[in-house]
Amino acid sequence: QGPYEAYHYYDILETLEERGFVVIGEARTLSNAGRYAKGVAKQVQTLLDAGVPSYQITVAGHSKGGLITLYAAALLGETGINYAVFSGCGRAGTEYRRDLNKFMKLQSEPIEGNFLVAWAEDDQISGDCDDALKGGKAVIKNLLLPAGFGGNKVFYNPEPMWIDALTAFASGG
Repeated sequence: QGPYEAYHYYDILETLEERGFVVIGEARTLSNAGRYAKGVAKQVQTLLDAGVPSYQITVAGHSKGGLITLYAAALLGETGINYAVFSGCGRAGTEYRRDLNKFMKLQSEPIEGNFLVAWAEDDQISGDCDDALKGGKAVIKNLLLPAGFGGNKVFYNPEPMWIDALTAFASGG
């Protein structure tokens, strides 16, 4: 729905910048999650090669962007990178679980990194990512947000309830 329609994408980026983060982001069009993740992984690898410590890098995504974040984590295989997945793992029994199941089928190695996984209590299509992250060196922090903010639409705006969690997580908290 684009950065100027339902999502307030640029407001989110601006909020993160106001909190002192260097933000690299782009409004993504329709894309294949696995292929798109290769570009994200390449950007992260460029930062690592330039000497940016892994613990200072956070890859974050909402919905399909959350799934892209999982793919990027799998490609990178870095223990110290932070990954934030917002409403990115399809809930069992929904059509959105197919994408997560496909990811898990393709993923042969356990995923590493630090993960903040957040979804809303009234989100009908998303849930935790525990199945996709089990068996590896992933450190997982699940965050269940309260109902009443439109399910996964809570991530359309820079709401303090998730922005505060993201900035604390990205800062090592």
